[in-house]
Amino acid sequence: MTGTFLDPEAPVAGLSIPQLRRHHLLWLALLLLPLLGIAGALYVQERGGDHAGIAQIPAQSPASTLVGGPAPALELPRLADGALLSSASLRGRPVIVNFWASWCEPCVRELPALETFAARHDGPADPQVLAVNVGEDDATVRSFLGENDVGNLTVLLDRDLVASDAWGAGGLPMTFLLNPTGKVLAAQAGEITLAALEYWLFLAKS
Repeated sequence: MTGTFLDPEAPVAGLSIPQLRRHHLLWLALLLLPLLGIAGALYVQERGGDHAGIAQIPAQSPASTLVGGPAPALELPRLADGALLSSASLRGRPVIVNFWASWCEPCVRELPALETFAARHDGPADPQVLAVNVGEDDATVRSFLGENDVGNLTVLLDRDLVASDAWGAGGLPMTFLLNPTGKVLAAQAGEITLAALEYWLFLAKS
């Protein structure tokens, strides 16, 4: 035996050992690229859910099915005085319906935006902002709002979750924009910003 088997420059099937190594590495890279792409897509999708500020959002949010159609009925007691308020009674002006809870971190983060928007647009033709608390008792809601100095929002109580179920608010926060005729113009699952609310105002008036 001449020892050419260990010779790095010896030809094997027309290729030298270094050439074969480069050839094998190229094929290995081609095989790994699709797997790396899939892993990267899954990572981005998982991280994106965190940054979107969504708490317990289902894989397919029913919010999208409401856009373009009439809003579900909404009639709930107000935190302020216990009187029933119906979204139908607000026809003639845009309405923003926000489903939230005090334990929901994205809800807490978006609260200043809702409060600022409501204070900035408080005219009779401006949107009415309805902050629908989901499943908490009066004392908990009052304490939370007091601690966070919230006074411009109309807070409604969905104690038995009937309204949130009807509106498809399976994850919190969930926000809807209604036009003056009660049609759902837009819906957002997750934390909403002041800029987004201002854009919704533009949509409602256009």
